[in-house]
Amino acid sequence: MTESKTELLAWVNDLLQVNYLRIEQCGSGAAYCQIMDTIYGKSLRDVAMAKVKFNSRHEYDFLNNYKILQCTFNNHKIDKDIPVERLAKCKLNDNLEFLQWLKKFWDSHRPSVTTYNAAARRSSRERSQQSGSPAASISPMDATPATRSPGSARRKSAPPPRTRSATPEPLAGSSTSSPEQERKVKELTKQIMDLKTIGDTLERERNFYYLKLRDIEVLILARLDKDKKTDPILRKIQTILYSTEEGFVSP
Repeated sequence: MTESKTELLAWVNDLLQVNYLRIEQCGSGAAYCQIMDTIYGKSLRDVAMAKVKFNSRHEYDFLNNYKILQCTFNNHKIDKDIPVERLAKCKLNDNLEFLQWLKKFWDSHRPSVTTYNAAARRSSRERSQQSGSPAASISPMDATPATRSPGSARRKSAPPPRTRSATPEPLAGSSTSSPEQERKVKELTKQIMDLKTIGDTLERERNFYYLKLRDIEVLILARLDKDKKTDPILRKIQTILYSTEEGFVSP
């Protein structure tokens, strides 16, 4: 029997120890990755959970998650096409359909003994981002220590003048800067503008090549969705697109 969206949402929240409010939130791909991790987390070809990005609102992070999911499917020879283009748009019907399939797959392949700790399997880097994003509300308790950190108490007790101790204090009665100071200000301003120009250029280049790779990926997914017979060349290209360096963690 096919579960309703309410039943599926309750299952996801209970299994992954999250607090999703809508099925559409699964469109980031993070939940799908961790559902697979509940099945294969102890295998030698487990899901790269340290690379999965929870609580992100950016499509390029969604694609990173789907690359990890596709690698898991490939490693375990799961013959199921992942409609990344549709799922990443976070629409209800597409994600509901995929989640229904995933629930059936989980029912058939879940381990007999369940000792899975979902919160522990998520990396500490991802847990530290939960307090700043309401998208998934992974664990509300993780947000409270930030308001009581010892570092914040030390910062409150530190005298304000210490933060400016490295900057020479102006002489009493002096209202103008020295020529040397003006020269340093101009030099630092120029360095900042140069760095900003370099950063803008790198960002444009990144977006340019990202969009080209995205177009290639969309064409491949559309062809695979249309033709159920697996094209080995397209599969090989898809594997290259989804591959990551060993030990690489997305920023």
